[in-house]
Amino acid sequence: MLGKMILTVDTSIAAIYRDGSLINVVTDFWGARAPRDLVMDRQVEVRTGSGRQWSGVKTIRGLEPMVGEFQFTNSNDELMTVKDYFLQFYNLRIEHSRIISICLSGRSGCDDVVPLELCRVLPGQLYKKKLPGELTKEMVMFSSVRPHDCQRMIQAKALNFRSEFIVESGMELDKHLLTVNAKVLRMPGIKFHPEQRTLGNAPLFLARSVPQTPSVVLAPDTLATLHPVHWQNSGHRSNPGHRSSEFPVRPPRTHDRSFLV
Repeated sequence: MLGKMILTVDTSIAAIYRDGSLINVVTDFWGARAPRDLVMDRQVEVRTGSGRQWSGVKTIRGLEPMVGEFQFTNSNDELMTVKDYFLQFYNLRIEHSRIISICLSGRSGCDDVVPLELCRVLPGQLYKKKLPGELTKEMVMFSSVRPHDCQRMIQAKALNFRSEFIVESGMELDKHLLTVNAKVLRMPGIKFHPEQRTLGNAPLFLARSVPQTPSVVLAPDTLATLHPVHWQNSGHRSNPGHRSSEFPVRPPRTHDRSFLV
């Protein structure tokens, strides 16, 4: 369309990690699982700190038990625990010193350990692994929306759609859907042996119409008469109880378009 750009807006669904206090997230997730089974927290980005003093974004690499008793060597080559470190340098008393903690270090080791209560999970982080079976079913049910309901959702979201790319380019998003002319094509007829049938809307209609024996199905504009041929067993060895079968076949014609069902 000359002089005009058409922007397609649609809805999408994705699984994301729950945001908020990490200790609350872990508590809700706990269930009957052991601390080492909290694999859902690996490779998740969190922000560490307390009150208004929050540091940069960190990535969870693993878990450590007994956060308060975890020992490491500080810059003065002194051995101290995580609990004592936060109390001495930040005046923060760790309330839950006997629960698990998170490890922020990479492959070099696990010396950078932070208590759960000092971390917050950032919002909007996509869950990129395969969902468990029970969650997959819930996600499919949640995403099943009727066309008219989907239209209302798109139009409602469009009222507050503020993409930085749209704003920078100076484009405006129309709140009304674009109406285009369309034509519903007539459903073609297909000839099954020994009659011609018109396909229905349901896929099961075609499944019920296809003969149980192999057959040749012709395109509507190249229909030809199907000639039944009786195939007899030859002198070769065959399976016990094998009987002759009747297959609908036709003489070969090079201009016919056909496929085997």
